[in-house]
Amino acid sequence: MLREQALVEDSQENNPGSSSKPKNGRTMTEAERKFQEVRLKRMRERVAKEAKKSHKEKVDDFNKYLEAQTDHFDLPRIGPG
Repeated sequence: MLREQALVEDSQENNPGSSSKPKNGRTMTEAERKFQEVRLKRMRERVAKEAKKSHKEKVDDFNKYLEAQTDHFDLPRIGPG
């Protein structure tokens, strides 16, 4: 999650319309620019969605998920049975 936030910050610093070229000297094509915009938009939405829930809510949701699993609390059969 920290890596994603760093990517968002880096992309905000390196606006596609700025005159500075990337380190490799290559500018982005229109398709690459749109791809980056959509990727960043989706990442921001995912981060915002995750930030809405508190830790307690996340734990409750995970516990509900585990309760729905049929074999979560089953003991595996070991040896000749």
